[in-house]
Amino acid sequence: MPAAHGITQRTAGPVIQSTAQQVQRRLAAYQQQILSSSGAAVIGITDAGSFFTDSTVEGSLQEIGSFANRLLPSVAYHFLDDFDTYQSSFTALDHGWLLLTGTDPQALIPDIDNSVGGSMLLTAGDDAGGTVATNGSQMVGYTPSTADQGNLIFEAMVQLQTSVTDGVICVGFTDNPALEMPFTIAAGDVITAVADDAVCFVYDVRADTDEWFVCAVDSTVVDAASATTGIAPVADTWYRLTISVSTDGATILFGINGVTVATMTGDTGVSPDVSLYPTVAFSSAAATSHTARADYVFLSHDR
Repeated sequence: MPAAHGITQRTAGPVIQSTAQQVQRRLAAYQQQILSSSGAAVIGITDAGSFFTDSTVEGSLQEIGSFANRLLPSVAYHFLDDFDTYQSSFTALDHGWLLLTGTDPQALIPDIDNSVGGSMLLTAGDDAGGTVATNGSQMVGYTPSTADQGNLIFEAMVQLQTSVTDGVICVGFTDNPALEMPFTIAAGDVITAVADDAVCFVYDVRADTDEWFVCAVDSTVVDAASATTGIAPVADTWYRLTISVSTDGATILFGINGVTVATMTGDTGVSPDVSLYPTVAFSSAAATSHTARADYVFLSHDR
C-alpha cells in the first residue's frame, strides 16, 4: 500500500539469521536494559538457561526469539534503575529502594553521585569492629520477586573503588529488606548465610581466596555448589554480574561480564515462593572507610 502524507510505510524487519550481530539488532527492538554492542556483554538468557552474548550465541534461534518475546511488557515485568534521576532524600515509594546505613558516622546512606551517566555511591564506615551493623551501606529493592514467577533475572554493574582491601559486598537477591549482609566468607573460605533465602555474588576480604564467590541459601541451607569463581575483583573496575534463577529455584546460572562462571543445580538453590529483594550490600571489615558504586540494577520475571 502506498505511503500517505509523506510518511514512509514501515516494513517488516529482517528475519533472525545465524550471526550474533544480526540477532542483536533484532533484539534491540524489544529491549534496551542489558543489551550491549561491545565485548562479550550479556544480551539475555535462553529458555534452556544459558547466557548468550553479542560475541557468542548459545542455544537455538527459537530460544532467542522466545526470549525476545518475554521482553515485551505484556509478557514480563522489568525493572531498570540507571541511578540518574533522583536523590536519596526521596522515600522508597518515590524511587523503589530502601536505603540503609550502619551506625558508624562514616557509613553513609547510598546516594546518587555526579559521575557520567549517574551511579549509586555506597560508602562504608570505618569502625574497627568491621560489622555491617556499624559499617554497612546498603540498597534493597522495595518490590520483591519470587522464582516461581518464572525466568527470574538479575543484573547489576558494580565497582569497588580505590582498593579491594577490607571490602565486603553482596550483589543479588535477599529475603530480608533490612540492613544485612546476606553472606559472609571467613578464613578457610567458609561461607555463612546470614539471610534465610538469598542468591548473590559475594566478595569478602576475610576469605582466604580473594575472588568473587557465588552463593545461594534455601531455608537456611547453603547450596553445596556455593564456591569461588576464579575471578578476582580489581579496584576501579566495573563488573557486570548476572544471575538467572529457574522457576523451581533449584537451577541458578551466574555470569560475569557475559561469561558463565558457575551453575548451581540439583542441590538447594533458593525457595521458589519466598519473596526476594534485589540488593547491593557493602561494608568494610576493618577500621578503614571504602566506597563502591552501582552503575545500574536490572531485574525481570514473567508476568
